[in-house]
Amino acid sequence: MTVTVRGRGNVRRVPELKIPSLDGVKIYADQPVVRSENDGEGTIVTKTMKWALVPEREGRFQIPSLALSYFDAEAGATAR
Repeated sequence: MTVTVRGRGNVRRVPELKIPSLDGVKIYADQPVVRSENDGEGTIVTKTMKWALVPEREGRFQIPSLALSYFDAEAGATAR
């Protein structure tokens, strides 16, 4: 499973997202990768987090959604 967060500003401060334990699934987290680029208007930072999800038995598994709160400078408020 891969989650990518991309934006302007200090995306390096994005916390490590955690996947709750899943019954019957082993979860192995990779080290996050942070990249930055300049597009002429400023710096854009991308943080990619990956997990290997390995089932320990047959069946269907429901992976819960992940949420990230952030401050939207244009709106002047916290968003989710």
